[in-house]
Amino acid sequence: MTRPVVCQACGSSSCALLKPGVSRLREELQAAANRTVAEVTSATTEVNQRVNVFVGTEAVLHRVQSADTVVFLDIDAELLAPRYRTSELVGTLVVHAARLVGASKKAPRILLQTHTPENPLLIGLATGNLDAYNASEKTRRELLKFPPFGSLAEVSGVGTKTFLESMSDSALVQTMIKDSTHGLIRAENWQMLSDALSSAKRTAKSRISIHVDPPRI
Repeated sequence: MTRPVVCQACGSSSCALLKPGVSRLREELQAAANRTVAEVTSATTEVNQRVNVFVGTEAVLHRVQSADTVVFLDIDAELLAPRYRTSELVGTLVVHAARLVGASKKAPRILLQTHTPENPLLIGLATGNLDAYNASEKTRRELLKFPPFGSLAEVSGVGTKTFLESMSDSALVQTMIKDSTHGLIRAENWQMLSDALSSAKRTAKSRISIHVDPPRI
């Protein structure tokens, strides 16, 4: 079914795609499968391993011991996220899923729901050949100077703005201040990044965290 161009109720052309949450999915799956479905999120304290259908966030990949089939609903939400390591993170999720189904004796499967089947990573996972994906990812990172062809650090905490402003005149790095407690630093290599971080000024009451090569930015 094609999503309408305008809302039939209010006439607005700005339409949001509403998705059911984990709890709603659990209810619908339980009704459709006519069996108990367990919900697993980061807040889950105990997982009943005797249940044979689970639904949840990424936490389910770490909390469930084994599975015959793992299904990723809307993997595009991760695959198309505006993060430079997004395909790497998706690959990590699939590896965790492979661990779950690896011991299955019932035709183990990993299913990914997507609207971008031509994505190099998905093609590589489906065919078992990641050469084309590796080549395209290397080219992209090299052009954009992302690690390992450049250095990147995320700075957060009290005093971040002052800390980054002290490097504004440095020829070693580029800085970007998101707000008073979040910012980024880019450098040509790890040594330049290290030198800039070592020489930057910190205020007496600052509480700064520095995450080099952050996975989610």
